[in-house]
Amino acid sequence: MTRKLCSIIKCSTFLLKRWNLRGCMSRRVLGPIVILITAGLVYSNSLYNEFHLDDSYRVVDNPGIERLHPVWRHFVDPRTMTTLPRISQFRPLLPLTLSLNHEVHGYELPGYHIVNLLCHATASILLFFLVLELLLRWSRSSISSKDAEWTALVVSLLFAVHPVMGIVVNYICSRDLAMMQMFFLATLLGYLYIRRAGETWLRWAAVLLLFTLSLLSKTDGVVMPLVALLCELLLVRGCLFSIKTWRGPLLFAGIVALFFGYTHLILGFSDTAQVVADGGWSLGYLAGQLELHVFHYLRNFFWPFALCPVPAAKEVQSFADPYVLAGSALIAASIIIAWCVRRKSPLLSFCILMYWVMLAPTSSIFIFHQPAMDYRPLPAAPFFLLGCALVIRQFIFRIGAALIAVGLILYLAAASYQLNQTWRTGETLWSQCIRYGGSSLAHLNLAMSISDRSDPRVEYHLRRALQQSPQYVVAHINLGLLLIDQGKGKEGFSHMLRALQIRPNWAQPNYWLSRAYHQIGQLEQAYKFALEAARLDPRNIRYQYWAVQNLQWQEKYEESLRYIASIEKVQSDYRRLSFLKGFALQKLGRRREAIELYHDYLATNPEYYQAHFNLGYALMKEGRCTEAISSFKRVLVEKPEYAEAELWLEHCREKTQP
Repeated sequence: MTRKLCSIIKCSTFLLKRWNLRGCMSRRVLGPIVILITAGLVYSNSLYNEFHLDDSYRVVDNPGIERLHPVWRHFVDPRTMTTLPRISQFRPLLPLTLSLNHEVHGYELPGYHIVNLLCHATASILLFFLVLELLLRWSRSSISSKDAEWTALVVSLLFAVHPVMGIVVNYICSRDLAMMQMFFLATLLGYLYIRRAGETWLRWAAVLLLFTLSLLSKTDGVVMPLVALLCELLLVRGCLFSIKTWRGPLLFAGIVALFFGYTHLILGFSDTAQVVADGGWSLGYLAGQLELHVFHYLRNFFWPFALCPVPAAKEVQSFADPYVLAGSALIAASIIIAWCVRRKSPLLSFCILMYWVMLAPTSSIFIFHQPAMDYRPLPAAPFFLLGCALVIRQFIFRIGAALIAVGLILYLAAASYQLNQTWRTGETLWSQCIRYGGSSLAHLNLAMSISDRSDPRVEYHLRRALQQSPQYVVAHINLGLLLIDQGKGKEGFSHMLRALQIRPNWAQPNYWLSRAYHQIGQLEQAYKFALEAARLDPRNIRYQYWAVQNLQWQEKYEESLRYIASIEKVQSDYRRLSFLKGFALQKLGRRREAIELYHDYLATNPEYYQAHFNLGYALMKEGRCTEAISSFKRVLVEKPEYAEAELWLEHCREKTQP
């Protein structure tokens, strides 16, 4: 680790020396190169970090990304994003890019992280040019081109290497956030450019397209109409009642209206309903967010070592809470400062207000299922960093500012490099979270990441998750399954049934209750809950497949074919689907169709002995004993102790003897 950090420092020092030797245009070319190389070095140890959190549903074994074509399906079906209905959202660029990854390299980890890194590096480079645009064209204070380039480089490097931003490289499904940030910064840069250079329909089309791509990545950029209005009032200094002032904001608002109109009216889907808890909004929730802004999110910008994807957030009872009052005071003071400096330093005023505007969608009055997530300040981070740079530049001499900048970049780069390693496995990540007071989700995920299920920590952390969140369905399910494995069936099933009682309309508890009943041999109960899980979530292939297996164990072969047909519409080569279909057809007397399916299945799975046996048996019943002999022989190669295969082999030999 030390050697790699030294190489980062040497490389950065060399590039910065070259920076001073070049002219203006060369520095603007060198800037993106410095950013790209630095980001690549800082995150070079993240490429083999495992799948985490929603990656289990959105990437691993998600049939929605396991085929590339037709690409348009992601734009008409939000369920291609995940196998778990309650976390499906309309962010089509995420499953589209994940399917491209899968097409190229399957589930190999480095490719996914490299794409995330490229998105983040591109966003950092766009920030470099955005800061240049703001300082040279929209700042009221005089600044030389060289100083502006240095400031832009520092801000973009801080953004590139900061551990808060590192989550978009380490956590694969946060690619939606990285792409949103990338397209949003491009939108803002394009908007400022056309307001300065002149508006044409082609330029507007490009900017609105970039904004649309931002929304199709993640909807955090929905505040763009308000951002455009802030640009007009603070930077352009337009009149509030001028039509020209409102043209940009209204065009962006039109795109927002079209986006939500499409998802609500045509797709019949609501992103908001998926992420916002029952009740919609609450002033009490706002009080908790006020505390988080100061004592959590702001702290992470300066001391990032306690970062956790889902930290614990304490319940705030009153606005009179000292922490809430401190948060309220900070926000109020910053807004007052923004108002007071709006004429003398409009860019600083813009940065302050932009920070709060970008945080508003996820950290204000709207009640999210997860009240705190450490990556939520990421969309606001560029403006926080630029605002800090403006203040430091205003009050500290150039040499002092340069030393602070270099020190911060090296400090944050080293912190990111170290924290990347906490994402290596589920156990390292969630141990880090719990060390700093993790939520019930952190306890659950740590329990599930421990490979040895007999480890006492598994049960301990599952029980801790339920102590923190007694209605936590997934924790009840996993604790129940663990206790059943330990022979504590009564207590285990009480947790399983409690999960079903809490969420009777969820397929997940029905599915796992079915698996638990099957494990102890209660096949009738397993069959009942398997069909209910399949009914509640007809798009989940895993649940449909389990229903097929249960139907065939109950000898309901005709009904199983209907479930098989629904799976084939999504993924015809799923697991042993063609084998099960062949088995059902064979039992229904349609042996010729079954034989064809067995041949197709064995072409890709030649070592599955049961398929060879079923094929041999079907051939024998069709009077094709010569062909059946080779199938039964192959069964005995794969499984020599298969006595029934040996019996039928002898029978076929007798039939074929002259």
